[in-house]
Amino acid sequence: MRAKTCLVVTRGAKGCTVLTARDTLQVPSWPVEEVDPTGAGDCFLAGFTLGLLRGESLARCAELANWFGAQAVTQVGVPRLDVTRLPAALR
Repeated sequence: MRAKTCLVVTRGAKGCTVLTARDTLQVPSWPVEEVDPTGAGDCFLAGFTLGLLRGESLARCAELANWFGAQAVTQVGVPRLDVTRLPAALR
């Protein structure tokens, strides 16, 4: 079962690190201007979960998660995400 386990470490503007039994993936962040970090972690988790539900690779899940988290920090207070702005590469 451990072969299917991963650990994700968020690193803010430095992106995130995904650790598995076999790999370490460094996934860069999306460049945005941070206004308020409220909700960034929750949005990150939502993006990662969306990737998992879609059956995406862990690298793609982390890219989605980083995009969701980046969108969250560009707004004051509880974030509202507009998935129509999702980059084509992540659709």
